[in-house]
Amino acid sequence: MGFTRSMKKLRLWGLVVSIGVAVTGLGCEDDNGDEKEKSTVTENGTGEGEGTGEGTETATQTDTDTATEADTGTETTTDTTTQTDTEPEPSTDDPMEGQINTVILHHSVGRKMWGTGWGTGHAVEEWFAQHNADNATTYQIAELYFPTMNYFERNDPYDYWKLWIDKAGADPPYQQQPDLDAITAEYDVVVLKHCYSTSEMVPDDEDPRVDSEVRTLANFKLQYEALKGKLHAYTQTRFLVWTLPAHVIARTDEQQAQIATEFAAWVKEDWDDFGDNIYLWDFRQLETDGGLYLPDERSAAKDEAVPDDSHPSWEFASQTYSLLTQRIVDVIEGRGDVGDITGKWQ
Repeated sequence: MGFTRSMKKLRLWGLVVSIGVAVTGLGCEDDNGDEKEKSTVTENGTGEGEGTGEGTETATQTDTDTATEADTGTETTTDTTTQTDTEPEPSTDDPMEGQINTVILHHSVGRKMWGTGWGTGHAVEEWFAQHNADNATTYQIAELYFPTMNYFERNDPYDYWKLWIDKAGADPPYQQQPDLDAITAEYDVVVLKHCYSTSEMVPDDEDPRVDSEVRTLANFKLQYEALKGKLHAYTQTRFLVWTLPAHVIARTDEQQAQIATEFAAWVKEDWDDFGDNIYLWDFRQLETDGGLYLPDERSAAKDEAVPDDSHPSWEFASQTYSLLTQRIVDVIEGRGDVGDITGKWQ
């Protein structure tokens, strides 16, 4: 499956961010459209936030939800993200060869994993630079804030379906958003995710529809099945999908959290197929240890003293970003269907 594309310059209407390029992006939103986060990554990789805290991005949230007093169902363990020293398992797919270009599509949670606000601000890029030096590889990594606010600052399953299936091939591009043809023309591996707000799921109604924006389990399943068919059409591209990020208990309720957990389990157990070009990174498991909620000690509440902030903390991001980068390498090198989908080697 290995190949090298001749077109290496990044275009995508000026939305792509790679090494040395400045980007300004907004964070996750709730259904009411309230903005949660603003940050700027400058050319030297420094995060310039508009909130409190030196050298960090704003992590303030204004939701009026009150915290429930239900048990979180989460038992936090110590250092759950440390990799073992054993080697990766043998590959099952053909390794991709030559220069491999990867893009991470994200909003604010992904920006934290990228390294903004801790370290140099380019932790993922630096990890790949070191990996290339140590292993004589040419793996290139970039980030893309997607979708942008020109569309609507939300990245639910519905929105990927809307932009990549319903509006695919629109000329000019629908709401200035790149479709899969444009993205896969530049990248060999595409990493995509949702925001924690996507976990605000509600019980199924009597009218499940693929074109519905309502966050039900039935709607999400229809949209994911449609997306799987779409992604399968890009046989020369590999896709890495994050499992659904979790909310802190103060921002959700037990019913929402249980439905979101059920959806994440369905993605892992039923939706994901062995041997295709779609792989998973189990971010939700890393966040929750199998519980319903993101523990406060792993959330941005630890950094910003905002009790209902469901972004990961700087410490948690700094501990787990290398699991994402390792998972990307596993996919590139043919180990996407073996081993631990959290990125830990077994």
